[in-house]
Amino acid sequence: MDMRKAYVNSAPLAGRRKFITVSAGFILLFAALYFFDDTGLLAAFVPAVLAHEAGHALALTLKGAKITGLYFSLSGIRMDYRGRMDFGGELLAAVTGPLFGLVFAFAASFAGRKLGSNFLLCSAGVSLVLTLFNLLPAKPLDGGRILSLILSRLFGYMTAETVLFLTTILTSVCLMLAGLWFFYRGYGMALIPVGLWLFWHALTEYSSDT
Repeated sequence: MDMRKAYVNSAPLAGRRKFITVSAGFILLFAALYFFDDTGLLAAFVPAVLAHEAGHALALTLKGAKITGLYFSLSGIRMDYRGRMDFGGELLAAVTGPLFGLVFAFAASFAGRKLGSNFLLCSAGVSLVLTLFNLLPAKPLDGGRILSLILSRLFGYMTAETVLFLTTILTSVCLMLAGLWFFYRGYGMALIPVGLWLFWHALTEYSSDT
């Protein structure tokens, strides 16, 4: 499962650093997933994630921003950039990731059926699931970013952050409860660690802000 998602960060970078930075935690997680993956599902994540991040990158570039780095960590994928972004630009950057994921899902599904490729069909399914997951109203997902931008515009930053913290907690609890139900029904427990990850992210964000 892509414990994903990254949303764009508009803070300018201080100093020079590598364009791509990968944390030790991300490497360990990826290695563990690769070791236990006997279905080839992990490989299907790669084009789905690339399509999603390409959407963010294209929107930022079109709005005149310069992408300065990608950071892979347990919290997701963060894309750093230089340049001022107005409300419309940030909203566009947040929306285009899921939009590209959706377009890729339909394109890969169509190509997979035409070519008889199980890999493309699997990648299409992964992309669709990731797109829907990323639209949940929680940090650090795109849905949370979109909600934060709109609420900040209407009611101010502090109100937006408070609402987003509550929606992230609620979303994480719902995912964990759904995960327990699926586990009880014999469908696996994938949603439980996803819910725990969102819950952990909400608490760490809250503690860092207080």
